[in-house]
This record gives sequence, C-alpha cells and structure tokens, in this order.
Amino acid sequence: VACTDSSPHPQLTLIESVSRRRMQSLISSGEWGKLSEDQLKRLQDSIDATTHFWIGMVDKDLICAFGIAEPSFLTDRAYFWVWPTEKLQKHVFVFTRRSQIVVKDLLMRFETLFGHCDTTEPGSKRWLKWLGAKFGEADGAMIPFEIRRG
Repeated sequence: VACTDSSPHPQLTLIESVSRRRMQSLISSGEWGKLSEDQLKRLQDSIDATTHFWIGMVDKDLICAFGIAEPSFLTDRAYFWVWPTEKLQKHVFVFTRRSQIVVKDLLMRFETLFGHCDTTEPGSKRWLKWLGAKFGEADGAMIPFEIRRG
C-alpha cells in the first residue's frame, strides 16, 4: 500500500510486505536504534515465529515493522505484533490509515488478530486502538489485545 500525501512537501508513505531475510537485515543494521538485550530478544522471538512481515516507511525512513504468526493452517486466529521506531510519532496519522487497510485485508482471512502490547509504549497501544483492538487485563508491562472481524 503506497500513497503520496498532498502536503506542500509530499512524502511517500509505504507499507510493504518483506521477507524474513529483509527483517533480519533491518535488525542487524540498527534501524531501531539502540535496543536493550531484552528488547532485541523479544523482537527476534517475534520474527522467528512470524509467517508474514510488513514494514512501514515514510520516504526512506523505517517507521515500524509488524507481522503475523499463524499458530496452524487450520485456525482462524493469528498472532499480531508491531515494533515501532521513534520516528513513528511524527507520522502516526497517515501511517495508521495505511495500517487499517492491511488489517482489514488480514481480517478477511482471519476472524481474530491477537497479541500483547507493551504498556510502556503508549504509541503502540494508541495505534492498536485505532486498528480496532480491545484490551484485556495487563500482566505486568504487557496487556493482551484482540482485533476481531466485523
């Protein structure tokens, strides 16, 4: 999904499906900035379990990555994760609109997208709300969510 906005200085906003190799390359290149050992492990665990990846870009800046993990081919649920960069805050509105299109397409295939949101990342929770997420009870720094079809 690509779009150029109509502002005086238009920016190309892109959500692109990418390969596992491309995701690994983005991690090793330091595109997320300085990650703690725990954050790097959580990001790597998400990537290891993921079957489909997307990245969000504005011009040539990585804004975030997200993906889904299908527990099995027989389920109508998929685990949904997002990993933002600090640059997401500057482009949250236009990026959210593009993300809604991708999520709408995913909900045509899956009845439910579910996952966990880090409560210390308020931008992630806000983004998930805009995508239609409903949240459960927090367990420490993590809060479960679901995005349902219909």
